[in-house]
Amino acid sequence: MEEYELKYNKIKDLIKERNLDGILITQQPNFSWLVGGRNYVNIQTQSCICKMLVTLNELTLIGNNVDIPLIFEEEIKCPAIKRLVNIKSYNWQETDKENNYIQDFLSRGRYGSDKEMKNTEYVGNFLYRLRITLSGEEIKRYKILGHHVASNLEKVIQNIKRGDSELEIAGEITSKLYPKGILPIVILVAVDERAYKYRHPIPTFKRLDKLALISVCGKKDGLVASATRTVHFGQPPVDLIRRHKAVTKIEAKLFYHTRPGHNLADILNIGIQAYEQEGFGNEWKLHFQGGITGYNTREYKVTLRSTETVHQFQAFAWNPSISGTKSEDTFLVFPSLNEIITETGEYPYIEESFANTKVKRPNILIRNLQF
Repeated sequence: MEEYELKYNKIKDLIKERNLDGILITQQPNFSWLVGGRNYVNIQTQSCICKMLVTLNELTLIGNNVDIPLIFEEEIKCPAIKRLVNIKSYNWQETDKENNYIQDFLSRGRYGSDKEMKNTEYVGNFLYRLRITLSGEEIKRYKILGHHVASNLEKVIQNIKRGDSELEIAGEITSKLYPKGILPIVILVAVDERAYKYRHPIPTFKRLDKLALISVCGKKDGLVASATRTVHFGQPPVDLIRRHKAVTKIEAKLFYHTRPGHNLADILNIGIQAYEQEGFGNEWKLHFQGGITGYNTREYKVTLRSTETVHQFQAFAWNPSISGTKSEDTFLVFPSLNEIITETGEYPYIEESFANTKVKRPNILIRNLQF
């Protein structure tokens, strides 16, 4: 059975389990997971421009006359699913019609929604559970996405010049990813002292002298791959080298211990102990450390209170940071091993060993000072 038919069946099982008449899909990650496509005009919004009501027999797409044709014709990927879709359209100027249509449907029975709404059962947590275990087809797409995100980030880093602004660097990354259908939903660029000051450095007009720390989250078909790389023009300071070696060792430990059945809080605690061992005991408090990824940059951010455990066929991205540097890649958890999908093999690496396992983490790329 086709991937999206299987997902529809999972939604139907959830409807039956919760004794519902249907589920209203209003959020981007759930729409993309269910039908494979996009459902936005403004990339900042989490809400779908067209809502979808899923029942045991059909799917009803609700939206205005401007957006319905596009979403129906181009963003519902599976023909078998598309044949089950009914369209409920209204003229764009009738601003109250969407709510009226939805409330009319909801008044006919017992419904769930992925957003907290009056007279519905919130089922977002159940849909999250369905999303985070990836199918074989999702894994294939994810591997391709991860490679494109990392390889194009690295190409930009290998070609940027001293004097380039953070915004120009971000623009170069965008120009590489967009032609491949990848939306760069996060681009963080910090040059020189900004790399030491900020954990989420939104790009500015500041121009690069020697150090650039760049993070990218690229999205395609709803899935998100994350990667961070560091470049230094000329020999890096000894202290920066020490910090980077420490942060890569911390991430390598997090990666190694992210195995099926392991508790996420316990894994985080291993990372915190690694910060201590490396001499940077307070740095973990300055930034969240990552967690489960997939249809959001992070589907679940791990804390010391987390009760979740790791399961096979989940995606993770840890992102430990020490002022001036960060280590981050996206990987998949398989029954016998973990696989980094944003590792290209074309960047300098630091290798860490744990028992019989070797883990490679990106090193600082050293560029000629004259460029």
